[in-house]
Amino acid sequence: MAGASSAAAQWQIVQDARVGAARTVDVAYVENDQGDVLQVYRDPNGTIRGTLAIGGGFERLATEFCPSYRVDERPPGKLRSEEGECRIEPQRAHFALGEVRRGRVRSSLLIELMNGSRVVFRYRLAPPLGYQESTFTLSGSRGALQAALGPNLSVVPR
Repeated sequence: MAGASSAAAQWQIVQDARVGAARTVDVAYVENDQGDVLQVYRDPNGTIRGTLAIGGGFERLATEFCPSYRVDERPPGKLRSEEGECRIEPQRAHFALGEVRRGRVRSSLLIELMNGSRVVFRYRLAPPLGYQESTFTLSGSRGALQAALGPNLSVVPR
């Protein structure tokens, strides 16, 4: 493993003008002490989306591998989108957590993010660097996620 980053700050809400959006969206996010950022938001089409952004520097994500995650001591999982995989950019992994339908979203990962104490993402860096991990606190995530996604949203397991 090339290195590890640890959890630092609390979850917060910001308003962000997403590309293609006619209005701003509320984004729940947390940044760790390495400068990595985890964001979760609801897009204008009703999809709950997440972004894992690795901090500055020369490190780049390997574009052919989706990161994996582990919340607390639960079994690990792999990030996926409704298309089956995540979308990788050099320093960001984009993924969907679920579609909102009639005020409800099915997402086991979203439930874990709302109820856990920490999440660890493991991702592959572009060669020759290997793997790295990034840890985020989930302290305060429930309130921030509810504020960003809508207080009346029902989240159920997948």
